[in-house]
Amino acid sequence: MVSIEAVRASNARLKNTQPGLVALFVGATSGIGEYTLKQFYRQTASPVVYFVGRNQSAATRILSELEPLNPTGTATFLRADITLLSSVRTLCASLLTRSQTLNLLFLTPGTLSLKAYSPTPESLDRKLAANYYARLYFVRLLLPLLRATATAGGLARVVSVLAAGREGEMDFADLELRRGFSLGKAMRHAVGMTGFAFEELAGEAENAGVGFVHAFPGWVRTGFARDEGVLVRAAVRVVGAVMAWKFIGAEESGERHLWVATSGAFPGRVCGEGEGEGKVGKGEEEVQVARGSDGVVGSGAYLVGEAGQVVGNEKVLKGLRARGAGPKIWAHTLEVFERVERGWETDAKAAEEGANATSG
Repeated sequence: MVSIEAVRASNARLKNTQPGLVALFVGATSGIGEYTLKQFYRQTASPVVYFVGRNQSAATRILSELEPLNPTGTATFLRADITLLSSVRTLCASLLTRSQTLNLLFLTPGTLSLKAYSPTPESLDRKLAANYYARLYFVRLLLPLLRATATAGGLARVVSVLAAGREGEMDFADLELRRGFSLGKAMRHAVGMTGFAFEELAGEAENAGVGFVHAFPGWVRTGFARDEGVLVRAAVRVVGAVMAWKFIGAEESGERHLWVATSGAFPGRVCGEGEGEGKVGKGEEEVQVARGSDGVVGSGAYLVGEAGQVVGNEKVLKGLRARGAGPKIWAHTLEVFERVERGWETDAKAAEEGANATSG
């Protein structure tokens, strides 16, 4: 466990040690994404932040609240429905024209839903799209920026906030859950696929220097049930009242996630592989490198709990790893991306043929 005092001390050094950081926050118009965005903006020097969400009014409010936090910062809102990979592609293409650097990709999109399998126009379940596929598509498309930043010696990190440590059994024959969908399976698959996909990415030589963190936030009030019906919102309020003693406040949640996003404890593989009990930094900035999700210190892929501790359901992970989980999950993920991209090409061709037929 990392004390809040240690977290705050680390964060307080950011203005002097890491000025001019560039970050993209996806799903940041409420909850943990918003809390972390504000801490990032307040505690860094001359930050450049882009944040993504669907709610324009919330974004307008956040922009007005960011300005007094740091007069040296720059913030831009990008509106998008990221459950559609086509929207992710458009947004990433725009970002690639705006910036040559990316230090942090912070991912928190998602919603509480009790609905059954609910496909998007791209034939992905909406919950799995928000919790996994869209997040990894952001990673895939923005890795060139992250790699370039790491090569230049800068911080380069991906943080996906979901449920690290809550891994469970997975159906490799139905990872998209088209045949056997349940809410529990959807969460287990999103959680497991995130961790193993990060291991695969961290193990690629070209991603050396990029750290990948799957984090569990603990109990945090986020407003994630705001789009659900009256009964669901009421149930969430009841649970919140009963479990109030376990909740982490908005400020502390933001501080802790800022630490996860910037601490030297979670470097890319090149910074810590094979060092055993390796440390990075000097003097008061010296940090113990964390054990990766594969058991190797500084492996580049990490499962982190609400208090900064290393987590992971070791028994389940060992069994899944023995079944080739990492390669299977990443191959599946790439197949899904390629299938969706082929669908766009087919749609574009059909639209072009239709336009030609009309004009003819």
